[in-house]
Amino acid sequence: MPESLYVQIIHPTREPGVIDNAMLTRCILEYEGVHLDEAPIVRLEFQNILRIDHLWMLTSLTKLTLAHNLIERIENLELLKGLIELDLSFNKIEKIENLDKLINLEVVTFFQNKIRKLENMECLEKLLIFSIGNPCCDDPMAYAFLKSALVRVTYLDYMTVTQEEREDGQALFRGLLRKLDDADEKSEKERIAKEVYEAKVKFYALSFVEYLNGPELLDSMFVADLDGSLLLQVGGELLVNFEQYKEQYVETMAELIVFAQEAYTTRQNEIVLFKDLVENALADSVQKSKGVVAEFEKQKKPIIVQMNELINKFKSKQSTIEQLEPVIVELGDTYNDWPATLSARGATTKACGRCTSSRRCPSYWGTRLCWEMCHTSSLNNEVKRNRDRILEINYFLDNQREEWMDMQMGLTEAVDPETVALLGDDF
Repeated sequence: MPESLYVQIIHPTREPGVIDNAMLTRCILEYEGVHLDEAPIVRLEFQNILRIDHLWMLTSLTKLTLAHNLIERIENLELLKGLIELDLSFNKIEKIENLDKLINLEVVTFFQNKIRKLENMECLEKLLIFSIGNPCCDDPMAYAFLKSALVRVTYLDYMTVTQEEREDGQALFRGLLRKLDDADEKSEKERIAKEVYEAKVKFYALSFVEYLNGPELLDSMFVADLDGSLLLQVGGELLVNFEQYKEQYVETMAELIVFAQEAYTTRQNEIVLFKDLVENALADSVQKSKGVVAEFEKQKKPIIVQMNELINKFKSKQSTIEQLEPVIVELGDTYNDWPATLSARGATTKACGRCTSSRRCPSYWGTRLCWEMCHTSSLNNEVKRNRDRILEINYFLDNQREEWMDMQMGLTEAVDPETVALLGDDF
């Protein structure tokens, strides 16, 4: 290696210092050729760095290597949110700390440091590789134990674990492995029991009787009650009475839970019944509205046909204004009757009345749920539903209006101004 390059890398005469802006600029701009906020990888090795600093500007950094320095503490890395790989090997670090913000870390290397305890790594949920070195691996007995204990491991340190090696280790560490198996079995039972208990608590919470299916509540009350604890220390007949009271308490709570579950089932049935009533009322209202529109279209069709025939006759000069005027007046009266045909106020009022009656029915809803919450929710739904209907009606009326305007424009083009003036606003 050329002497100048060796001096540049190893820096035998460099004084210990801190990461500064000049060091980062020299490393990135000269060797990487990108700006500070765009650099994905930074390597600062053999720089005699004492303290980590000035890295907050490296917003795009994903890999940071600070190996072979004099760093004593992990710090000032919390802003490197995208950091995936961190190498702090061959330093003087004594404690793992300040990594809780680096939630995207996948690879961490701490070879040849002064770390004696693995801690403060709970937040590193994406961590895949953690290398810190382990002097125990130099002991052949440690390898034999690992091969016998890790029954699902096929390769260890790039070497295949043979069945013979595994059996030899199991024979050598039979007692210790049995203890480990017992501990694993106990841990698994505790985990299953905890999951079952949490599921019961969640289920009982629906009927507001969680933590009442045992003596836990009573025990917690006596733990917090100093007078009660002192009273139990009297012993004798008092303890017998207390145990009887605890048994009666548990039996009473069991009956309460059964009653609460029955009440919860009844309440759920009432809610389903109420929702069915509301949905049926809404569906009935929609069908009636569709019927009104269909009736309107049915009455509209022959009138439109008749008007088109009259317009065609007039255009072909087969009829005079005097002959058409009575028919036009009759059609105008029929047109004026259409708003009454379109009106669904009566049906809507009845449907709203049924919904209100169902909502206020004490046997289905009011006696089971908070009235204020029910009323607010029902009112909001009713307002939204009415607004949607108004929008649909306005859209329908706009379409009808455009259709009539097109017909009127076509008729205006065929009739002279004197005829239009004669018919006036009815035209």
